[in-house]
This record gives sequence, structure tokens and C-alpha cells, in this order.
Amino acid sequence: MIKDNIRKVKERIEKTCLKIGCNPSSINIVAISKGRAIEEIKEVIEAGITNIGENRVQEASIKHSKFSVLYSSAKIKNFGKTSPKFYMKFGVTVQRSEVNQGVIPAPVFTGVNSAGIQRGHGRMDARFHGHDKNGRRELPEAELLQFGGLFPVFKWHMVGHLQINKVKNAVRIFDLIQSVDSLCLAQEIDKQAKKIDKIQDILIEIKTSPEETKFGLNLDKALEAIKEIDKLKNINLKGLMTIAPIVCEPDNSRPYFRMLKELFDRINRQNRLNRLNILSMGMTDDYEAAIGEGSNMLRLGRAIFEG
Repeated sequence: MIKDNIRKVKERIEKTCLKIGCNPSSINIVAISKGRAIEEIKEVIEAGITNIGENRVQEASIKHSKFSVLYSSAKIKNFGKTSPKFYMKFGVTVQRSEVNQGVIPAPVFTGVNSAGIQRGHGRMDARFHGHDKNGRRELPEAELLQFGGLFPVFKWHMVGHLQINKVKNAVRIFDLIQSVDSLCLAQEIDKQAKKIDKIQDILIEIKTSPEETKFGLNLDKALEAIKEIDKLKNINLKGLMTIAPIVCEPDNSRPYFRMLKELFDRINRQNRLNRLNILSMGMTDDYEAAIGEGSNMLRLGRAIFEG
């Protein structure tokens, strides 16, 4: 069911993009997995969604740990027929007993990451235990895929309200924190990221909705806050995020999305070192309207898991 739901979502995205003249491949989907089982999330990843979003640090921590265990060692199909020579072409030496057990030596990854895979400096950086003449041999992504896609590459996104006292754990789990709604929170993220030698990717959450229950920086204070956030050494500001108010018709969300797009463009016209490239807006009930206003990242829960 989940695979079919994702196919339908992608078809709707393609139709919307065709109408407005944008490339469907430029739209990234974050599957919001709050309250979903590990098996459901695995199905999403296997269907090609590489971004998983969570609303709470505690729930994300449990899932993160389970995925880390799940992918801590790799098993291959028909392992009894696989010769150690298969691994030797990757510079990895294994014993016949290891092959018979169907276990490839566990990977060692550089940096901090989720579920056993790290993307560093724009590419996957993975190393396998081996005993070739170089001690360890790097296994490029293209070759890693020859193992049959044993290690799915995906990222964890924090999309819910993040409390200051949860930041320490958050920076150890999430690849992208989308819900940075104050300078104070950004400073704490910077502090905790520095402790583990990590550059934390973030989005600034902007409050475009008049609803009191919504979080985010006010539009009129965003530029000033971003100037200060740009000074933080262990934060990489990649874009903006907003949540539109609940409305009767999806198109009624457009003015709120338009506000964020205008701010996004205004920031990118300034002389910043790095341009913003992520505009995260649109959920299950309004994602087509969000695409129409310039969104390139959608946060979808029910559309994926329930249809």
C-alpha cells in the first residue's frame, strides 16, 4: 500500500510541475513517520524516499537506534555461493566462514550519522574493514551498490518543535533540523554541534500563519536573526520552512506560502556567502498549492502512510 501511495503522490507532483513548468526531480519528499512502525519506514525507504521526518526527539532516538542495529552488519542473498574472491575486488579480505554466515565485515563510517550511513562533503564516505596492503580500502558509492543496496542512504529530519533541553540529543540524530524558530535555539544547536565536531544543517522556521499555536520567527524579525545565525560556526543554514494554517481549500494556503517564498528570494538577493536552497512548505492537504508557490521540499505523512 505504501509503495502505491508514493507512486500516486509522485504522479500528482508530476502533474503539478507540468502545469507550472518546473522539474519534478527538483521536489524532495520528506516522509513524516511520527507514530509509524519501523517496518513501515523501511517500506518507505525501499520505495525510494530518502528523507525521514520526525516530530519528537525521543521517538526519533528510538527509531534511530533500531535502524543503526538493523544496518550494523550486512547480509547478502545466496551467500553460500559467494566466494571470498567476490570481496577481494573491493580490497576486502574475508574468511570462508564469514561468507558462509552471510556476513560482510561491519562498516566503519566517518562522522556522525543515522542508520549507519554518512554523507560527508556531498558524497557518501564509507569504509569496510579489510586487510589489504593499504590497511583499509575505501568503497565508493557505485561499488557499494554492487553489494545489492545493502545500506540504504537516507536522512533524518527534525520537523517538530524543538525544545532547548532536547538539542544535545537532536544534533546526534538529525541530518537536518527544519524547525529552528529562534536565535537562542540556533545558538544552542551550534554549541552542542561543536562538542561533537559537527556542522549541523538547519532550516529557519518562519511563522506565516496567524494561528497562535504555530511556532516560528516572525517575518519582520527573520532578516536580523539570520544575520546573527550566519555568524555561528557549527551551523549551516540551508533554507526556510513554514506551516500554513488549516484552511477549507488547499489554494487558500497560497498567500502564506507566497510570504515565505518572497522572504526566501529577498534573503538570496543579499550578499550572503551561501545561498539558501531549500524551501520546505506543503503537507498532505496542501502540497500541490505549495509547489505552485515555489516549494522544493514537501513534508508528507498521511499521503504516504495512509493514502
